[in-house]
Amino acid sequence: MHSSFALTADGFVVERDGAAAPLTSLWPGGFSPNDRLAVLLNEPMDAVGCSNLVCATTTLFYDHLRVTRGPGGFFRYPDNFLVGIGVPPGDFNQLDVWPPHKVITVPGDEPEPLLEALTDRRVTLLAVPEGGLRCRGPVVLSTWNAMLDTVRCVAAYAPDSGRARGANLTLVGNSVVESYVEQAIFSTPGVDAEAQVALRGLRRALDRTPLVPAEAMRMLPDVASASELLGVSEVLPPGHMR
Repeated sequence: MHSSFALTADGFVVERDGAAAPLTSLWPGGFSPNDRLAVLLNEPMDAVGCSNLVCATTTLFYDHLRVTRGPGGFFRYPDNFLVGIGVPPGDFNQLDVWPPHKVITVPGDEPEPLLEALTDRRVTLLAVPEGGLRCRGPVVLSTWNAMLDTVRCVAAYAPDSGRARGANLTLVGNSVVESYVEQAIFSTPGVDAEAQVALRGLRRALDRTPLVPAEAMRMLPDVASASELLGVSEVLPPGHMR
C-alpha cells in the first residue's frame, strides 16, 4: 500500500522532555506544505538512521493534502531530497524520496556546491549527520545568506546508531516505516550481506516494542549553529567567488 494511505499521524509519537506530543509538533514552528526536507549523507545508507524522520515528514505532507484535497483526491510526492556528499545515496524510494531527480550527489571536498544545491531547491528542513559532513572549506557570502533565509530547522541525526548525542527529541515510528526501511536495505546496490545485517541490527536496537523503533535527534536552534556540521570553515566577504 502506498505511503499516502499506509502512514497516518497517529502511527508516530513525538517526545520532548519525556512528554508525548502530536506529530504536528515534530518540526519547530510546525509543518507547512511548502516545506522541503533534505537529508544529507556521508555514506549511501546513512538515512537509515533517520527513517522515522523522513516518513513522519512525508505523513505531515499527505495529511495536509487529505485535508485540502480530500482522501485520494491528489497524486503528488513530497519534496524530500537525499543529498550524498561525494557518494550516491541508497535506494530510499519506498520512503517516498521520489522521483529519482530528488536523489542527488554533490562533490565531497567543499561545502559550497552543497549549499548551492540546497538553496536552489529551496530546502527549508535539514537533517545532518551528528558527526558533520566530510566536506570542508569556505563558502560565498551570498550563498550562505540564501541558506540562512531558506533553511529554518536543522536536525542532527545519528547514522550509525539512530540516537544522536545530546538529543532533545525522540520520534517513535511504526512497523510500516520498518517495512520501507527493509526494502531500502535490500534493494540498494552494493550493500553486501554483512552490511545488511548491521543495518537491520541498527533498527532493531532502537525498538521500544517489536518493529516500533525510537529515533533520538538533536534539534538545533538555527541553521547558523549548524555551520560546523555542514563543513563551513569561513564565510568569504563580498566579491569572492568559488
